[in-house]
Order: sequence, then C-alpha cells, then structure tokens
Amino acid sequence: MNSALIEAVLLAWPPVVLILFRAVGPRRAVLVGLLGGLLFLPPGRAMLGPPGFAFPVDKWNVTGLALLLGVLIFDRRSLLRARPRWLDLPMAAYYLAPLIGLATGVPGSAADILDLMIGRGLGWVVPYIMGRIYFAQGDGPATIVVALTFAGLAYVPVCVYEEIVGPAGYLAGLIYGIPYSEGQVDRLGGWRPEGFLGSGLVLAAWMATTAVMATWLWLGGWRPGKWPGWLPAAALVAASLSCRGVYGYILLAIGLGSALLTRWFRTRAVLVALAVPPVVYMGLRGSGLWDGGLLVRGASLLGRPGTVAWRLQAEDQLIRRVIDRDPAFGFGNYVWHSEGLLWPDGSWLHALWLGGLVGLSLWLAALHVVPATLALSKPRGRPDPRQVASPAWALAAWCLLLMIDGMHNTNYFTPTALVAGALIGFSCSKSTGEYTTREAGRTRPGQRSGVPVSLIVTVILLAGVEILGRSRKAAGPPAPPSSPPPAPASSPRN
Repeated sequence: MNSALIEAVLLAWPPVVLILFRAVGPRRAVLVGLLGGLLFLPPGRAMLGPPGFAFPVDKWNVTGLALLLGVLIFDRRSLLRARPRWLDLPMAAYYLAPLIGLATGVPGSAADILDLMIGRGLGWVVPYIMGRIYFAQGDGPATIVVALTFAGLAYVPVCVYEEIVGPAGYLAGLIYGIPYSEGQVDRLGGWRPEGFLGSGLVLAAWMATTAVMATWLWLGGWRPGKWPGWLPAAALVAASLSCRGVYGYILLAIGLGSALLTRWFRTRAVLVALAVPPVVYMGLRGSGLWDGGLLVRGASLLGRPGTVAWRLQAEDQLIRRVIDRDPAFGFGNYVWHSEGLLWPDGSWLHALWLGGLVGLSLWLAALHVVPATLALSKPRGRPDPRQVASPAWALAAWCLLLMIDGMHNTNYFTPTALVAGALIGFSCSKSTGEYTTREAGRTRPGQRSGVPVSLIVTVILLAGVEILGRSRKAAGPPAPPSSPPPAPASSPRN
C-alpha cells in the first residue's frame, strides 16, 4: 500500500474543494466535494501527528473538513442565517450520544470518544448542515436527485473497466496499492468491481440506489438537455446489473418497484412500507426471537448460504455482547477487535455496538426515518400526478433503501446526511413542495445543456462488457494479493 500517495491525495482534497467554492459557488462545490470525495478519494487511511497522538485521516474526514472550511471562508452569511429547529434534535442527539460513554464507563478512554465524535461530526453532521443550508428551499431536493444520478453515471466507466480487466487491474490497487477483497470479486460468472469504495458490495449498493434516483427522474418527466430522460436510467440499471452483487440486485428491485408502484397508484403507502422490514428485522434479531434460519435456507437457493450464515453469526455474537454489557448505551467505541468478535456487516450493528438501543434509535431517526417521514408528509391528502413525482419523495426512497441495505451491509454513504439535512430543512421551510423533476431538467440562464461524457462512454462500453468480462475470466484468475486485505478501515465512525 502506497501510504505516502494516499496521504498526499487526501490532504490535497481540501484545497481543491476551497477552489471550487470560489470558482463555481457553494452549492455546486458542496455537491462536487462531497460526491467526488466519496467516489474518487482512496479508501485508505493516513495517520497524522506524533506517535501516540496520531489522528486517522480518511476520505470522510477530509471531505467534511473541506466543506466546513469552504463555508467558513467563502459563505459565512449562509451559515449565520441558519436557525436550528426542533426537528434537528435527532441529528444533534446522534452526534452527542458518545458523550454518554463518559458517564457509563465504556472501555477505552476519553480520547477514543473524542475520535468518535470528530469522525461523526465531519462525516455526518457537516454534510447534514450543508443540506440544511443550501438545499432546503425550492429546487434543493431536485438538485440533489440530479446530482446523485450524474454521480452514478460518473462511476459507470469505473465499473465497466474493472469488470473487463478483473482484479489485477482494479484501480485502487493500480494507483494506491490497496489490495482487492480476496474471495469477494469472483461472482456470477464474472468480476465484481470495487472502484474506490473498498468493497464490491458497497459499489453494488451505490449503483443500485443511483439507478433508482435516475428512474424517479425519468418517471417525473426529466430530460437531461436534448437527451431522452430514460437514457440515464437505462444506463444505470444496466451498470447495476453488471456489478454482480445480490444485495445490490435486491435494492434495485425494491427501488424500481417502489418507484413504479408509487407513480402508478399515486400513493405514498409503498414508500412507507419500505420502513417496515428493517425495523421488524432489527427488533426480531436484537430480541433473539428469530434466529434468521429462513434467510440461510433462502440463500442456499442461490448457492451462497455461507455468506448469510456468517453475517448471522456475527450478529449473534455482537448482540449477545451488547446485551451483557449495556443494552441501553452499548460500548461507546470500537473495541470488538480486542473482544475477538467477527466483523459485523450491518450498519445497524455498528450503531447498536456504539450506542446500544439509544444509539441505534438515534441513527435510524436522524438519517432515515425522520427525514423520510417529513418528506412523505407533503402534500397532504392524495397527491396528483405531478406531486407524486416529487424529488423529495425520491430522496425519501434513498433514505429508506439504504436503511434496508444496512440490515446486512455497511454503507458509509455520507450523501445520506446531505439528503437528511435537505429534507429536514425542506419540511421546515415555507416551500409548497411542488417543485418537480421536470423543472429540474430545464436549462437555466448561464447553464449549458447536455450530459456528462460518462453517459456517452457508458452507452459505448456496456454493449461489450459481458463478452469481454467472460473472456478475461476464462483466462484464469489473477494471483492473489501479496498481502492480506486490510480490515475495514476508515469510516465516518458510525
């Protein structure tokens, strides 16, 4: 692993974002800085500082710091005009929850709690504030949905390239020397790409959710310049299918189905129903009322019972340890490495370990349930065909889909915090919520129409990716990496 290059790239990102604040304005700089940092910064971590006091620097920390500095230097007025509302309490409580560890005597030290709060603040709270400041009015939700769609399109060439060349040419390995996830890239007759997200599972979830956003835009009448609105959706759906992630396929099917049913029946009930499975699952598994055996039997039909069984075993270990330690407030920091536990895959398990039932409830409320509920509360009564295509409803689907994915996978998609802040602010504003996706596609004065080059590249490359990928695979697997893959390293300390 090229630690020096990783450190240099991470430290170069804040100056780049500051230049963007000056050159293109705060709103676009926030979107490019947040999405670009998530998708293209290295998934490694650099330790800065003297021995014994080194602080971990990762893509989430530097991106949050860059956005915060950009606002403080170039747009303090917007920050000063922002007024906290009572609906911001879930996020505030989620951020402050680690302080409970000082009173409950969690293992570790005050420095561990400080590290957790810094990571959580920069990784989640700063994007949330950006959403509250810049995307709570008028076209804010529509702008975020369009940005997520283009961010997905920007990653399609990465997916296509890695599916063709295989693990020996994965970009994180070629550029930074970061080994691929051994044993997790050979899937469904081809190679599963990883990009700079550290895992093929995470990448599959990203492509699936952005495909749902593009489909929502298309159903709402959006047109990217002179191109048909269905083209970005079709490209992202095809790219998502090519990522060979079963969990990604599940997310894609649920997301596309909910978008179509919501549109056809003009009802929010379908999206409301998405919140039920993860809450029921967490309740049944956390209470020990269900052993999850049905999931293992279902996975055996796909030939992957071991994967689900391993996840359930990790869940059982972690849940049992939290209940023995403190079911209300958990452990307060990451100490399971010394506890000899399996790495838990589900995002909800991280929240449960760190904060117990209180921390899990705050995580669900701040990033998923409350923002989605507020978005779906407008308009009152049954929506008309124009209102049912609301971009705010699309963002509600984003929050709920990632909550579903968090049942068995860990996705550190910090744009979810931006979405949550925008939806909270949108509900507090005087906006009628009637800004549509069709209006989001209109070219405004001083803007150029058209679509990114990645869309054109997508159309050209997707046609031959399966043939080339299979022929590459037929040549035999590449040699395994010389060093074992790193443990799940950097995160915005969930």
